Amino acid sequence: MHLINSDKRNYINLVSYLVLSLPLSLIFSRFTADLSIVILSIMFFFIRGEIKIFENKFLSIAIIFIVCASISSVLSNHIIYSLKSSLLHLRFIFFILTVSILFLYCKKNFLKNLFYIFLSCYLVLLFDATIQFIFKQNIFGYTVNPINRVSSLFFDELILGSYLSRLFPLLIFLYVYLKLRLNKYFIIYFLFHLYFVVFVTGERLSFMILNIYYLLFIIFLFKTKLNKFFFISSTILIFLIIVTFSSSFNARSSFKNFNSQISILNSTYCNLTKDKLISDPELSKRWNYYPGKIVTIAPEIRLEGESFVPNCHPILKIFDTKIYYIFSVMHFNHYLSAIEMFKDNKFFGVGPKILEKFVKLKNIILTNLVAPLILIIIISNFCRRRA
Repeated sequence: MHLINSDKRNYINLVSYLVLSLPLSLIFSRFTADLSIVILSIMFFFIRGEIKIFENKFLSIAIIFIVCASISSVLSNHIIYSLKSSLLHLRFIFFILTVSILFLYCKKNFLKNLFYIFLSCYLVLLFDATIQFIFKQNIFGYTVNPINRVSSLFFDELILGSYLSRLFPLLIFLYVYLKLRLNKYFIIYFLFHLYFVVFVTGERLSFMILNIYYLLFIIFLFKTKLNKFFFISSTILIFLIIVTFSSSFNARSSFKNFNSQISILNSTYCNLTKDKLISDPELSKRWNYYPGKIVTIAPEIRLEGESFVPNCHPILKIFDTKIYYIFSVMHFNHYLSAIEMFKDNKFFGVGPKILEKFVKLKNIILTNLVAPLILIIIISNFCRRRA
């Protein structure tokens, strides 16, 4: 415990209460959660003491990234709209610093309370989600729309899988950091129940993220190669079994559904793409699309009619299966849009958040996967330096 004066102790107490409330506020009130993060980021300037922001190299990289993103926003066609996303990310930097300082000043009882609050939230959500999956309504009698999805206490927001998968690294971090000891049978039950619930939510990205986290933690937490091999093989086998034979209880995340999304031609999107290429000479030239004419793809390749058209021609063939899309038709068009935008803006891009002006996509895989791990690394590194 570091010695601090009474005024700073009051600030520390306020910060600790706000942090302890975050797991619950993330479930019941997004506004309260956002407000807590803003307050916590401001509190850094009251409790930081002589701490230097650029002591941590990970933090320095994050700040440089935000600065570059802000420059990109200023150069975009929607400056204010984009800056709201990029520049305001600084609040998360100060939020991380505040939590790091809290780790220094607070007793282990606080961290244990945080862990058990997290664990309690998980157990309640897992129980309620299972009830909703079986009886099509949660403990409050709420029925989600569509009825084959599971949202638990998030009600009409289909983000249960996101909450469970993205906060899972923080739960594991607290468990390892505090050197807690829980019953091994309880841990096995918890991990299997969590895996099942995230899958039945139908949030495929969250399910994939959880699988990656499981593999990462197996690699880093298990010491012997035999244990690593056994648990990695078990995780992969369970994953394959679930996605292969799950059509009866969750067709959305089954392999059959995924295979149909990437291998069945969507004629509507094909026709829309052709119309777009015909109406835009620049796109026609870029994709070498001139229907009814002889098209030269390469010196040795000449086609009569049309060359490769996105959403109309397969991009890959595996045995007898033609692959038309990467992951799904919507994801594939998102990738194509991003590539086209990159070609025109190679250095600074078009600005954060601006991609939503072209395609509606709120989740970015890399950010959702790595952000919790970066938070853990920064806190651990910071505490080790200050200890």
